[in-house]
Amino acid sequence: MGVEEGMIEIGKKEESLGNGIYRNDELKENGNLKPEKEKERLTITPKMLDLMGVMAEHDFLTIHEAKLIYSNESHAYKVLAQLKDEGIIRAFESYGKPKQAYCLTPAGYKLLEGQGKLRVRSRFDPGQYKSVVFNHSIACARVRLILSKNPLITDYMPESMIRERFPNDKKIPDGMIRFKRSKEEGGFQVAIEVELTLKNRDKLKEAFGELTNWRGIKAAWYICKDQNLVNSLRGFLMDGLEGPFPDAPFFYFTTLDIIENSKWLLWDARGGSYSFGLDNRTWPPEPEKKDSPQEPLAGEETGPSAHEESAAADLTQKIAVSQPQVKKDDAADHVDFLDRVWKKYEPSRVQAPVRIEDPRYFFEQAQRPYIEEGLHVFFWFLWGQACMAVIGIWALSIVGFKSGVIYQNVRSVYHFYLIRRDEATAKAVWWGAVLACAGQKTGLVVPSNNCGDKNHQVSKGGSFR
Repeated sequence: MGVEEGMIEIGKKEESLGNGIYRNDELKENGNLKPEKEKERLTITPKMLDLMGVMAEHDFLTIHEAKLIYSNESHAYKVLAQLKDEGIIRAFESYGKPKQAYCLTPAGYKLLEGQGKLRVRSRFDPGQYKSVVFNHSIACARVRLILSKNPLITDYMPESMIRERFPNDKKIPDGMIRFKRSKEEGGFQVAIEVELTLKNRDKLKEAFGELTNWRGIKAAWYICKDQNLVNSLRGFLMDGLEGPFPDAPFFYFTTLDIIENSKWLLWDARGGSYSFGLDNRTWPPEPEKKDSPQEPLAGEETGPSAHEESAAADLTQKIAVSQPQVKKDDAADHVDFLDRVWKKYEPSRVQAPVRIEDPRYFFEQAQRPYIEEGLHVFFWFLWGQACMAVIGIWALSIVGFKSGVIYQNVRSVYHFYLIRRDEATAKAVWWGAVLACAGQKTGLVVPSNNCGDKNHQVSKGGSFR
């Protein structure tokens, strides 16, 4: 029975294990062939190639993303195990949930390239893995696999392909799709952004501004982690952006849980909801059609009559009479509109520096006080210098007097504490010196330096008399 079209059969090379045994689904012993239990050969199916293609373009996947392709967790585990045994993929520690992730090996990239399914030039190596990008990368792959179930969405292009195609672009969306209003239509491009956390206002403003004019896309879908994040982004668009909000919304929002349940719902910034499903599609919103003039009925006159001509002449005369008044009303409305806009944006308006038309006049005004009152200013300068000199001399004299008093008392403390070992008298002399420096009077009688009956008294400065 042959292999079905689109499938690849992979067999193992004959490998000797010693003792006459070969790994080729056969047993060789004493030159005689004895059939061993035949092992199942791996057949690469189109679904396996799709799994490998998504893995190559998003660097790595987990069992949860494989389950979206096979719709059965046990079968997904079996496929991953088979590809791993054949050396097509390998497992590594993700440091997240789930703990194990899978990526292609060089043999897997070569096999995918040989089948014409490899669309990226980059090659992922687990040695370059960073755990901080795990959740976002897995979420982007998950969004891709979910959106691929919608028949109106085709040609998904991941961030890796967009970056290789436009390497100089500052802002790169997380993905790009082609949305069709019907299966027969060619469709238009829509940017996909996967948001798991709320960024600050500056980054959001920059991202919204760059996506609006990026490569001619018609809209941007934000796939958010939860409804709170959706409300925050919508609130920023309505309240945080300056300038008029466009009539046709450009940004649309939904959550990962909603599209996982195949509800296919979107909200715009104003709160309007739309469906992008095949059965009840309401997105994109159709532009309002202007009322066209009603065609005349059969047998009805289309040319102008005499009565119509006179009525038209009267109307022309009335318009000519009221034209000046209409211009005045338009001018008043325009002034009123400007006043309202000015009041709205005046608090945040940056004041521009006042330009001076004639710089010579500015310098003349600046020099005039010094020219007319130069002598007066000079005398005030001399008076200030004299006052500073008097204050400096007075301060130096005080410092010199106090330093002499401190020196004398330090000698007395040294005498009593270190030579005579009289701690109490030394403390009294020291405190007397402190009070003397503060301008306080003290009278402390202390024993004489000599061994006699004479007493010494601590004077105002704290020294001996």
